Amino acid sequence: MCYPLLIRREVIGLLTVSVPDDDDARSKFQDSEHYLQHARLLANQFSIWLANFKLRESLRNLSNRDPLTNLFNRRFMIETLHREMTMAVRTEEPTSVVQIDIDHFKTFNDRFGHEVGDTVLCSVADIMFALFRESDVPCRSGGEEFTMILPKCAWEIASLRATELQVRIAAMTIQVSESDASPEPPTLSIGIATSPEHGLTGEQLLRSADAALYSAKAGGRNRIVRATAVSGVSGN
Repeated sequence: MCYPLLIRREVIGLLTVSVPDDDDARSKFQDSEHYLQHARLLANQFSIWLANFKLRESLRNLSNRDPLTNLFNRRFMIETLHREMTMAVRTEEPTSVVQIDIDHFKTFNDRFGHEVGDTVLCSVADIMFALFRESDVPCRSGGEEFTMILPKCAWEIASLRATELQVRIAAMTIQVSESDASPEPPTLSIGIATSPEHGLTGEQLLRSADAALYSAKAGGRNRIVRATAVSGVSGN
């Protein structure tokens, strides 16, 4: 016997009840309203459990994600970075943090409107999802700023990925209404910090990446800057 598992009339599973391959047992099972009713009640209970689980997952996802770009939010970033740095110190493997800022985004917003600005933010997020590994953690840390947490990633590899990100952003097409000319894509300023050279804790690494990002912006923007080594920090 098969019973659909339903959530709001949508089939999300199938409960299959089997009986022994014996004529007498199968006949007794199929003729018994008690067993039929029990199977139906079990299917209904499974549907309720699955609906509750789906709701919890949805709420958890909303609490961790930026609603516009679907990137992880700052709170999740901080929690994840702390966890990754704890593991990195134990395994002595590098972890990189890439801080990204869209250059002159306020001017871009003022010129083309917030709707186009949101399109740019979403486009940058889509490129980040496509470019980086599944184990990497792409975040929107605030406004036009993004953060990538790259576990088991040395500075040289992080720099190559940051460069590729700049190239892909420079080549993207910004979707606007048919009556308007597509604006030039923005440039990115990027700061990169890697443990253990630039910090042994999530807070240190993030502070180092922030400082490198500010140096990139102060140095003319549209560039990648390596963080300054933290004094007294050793990888041994």
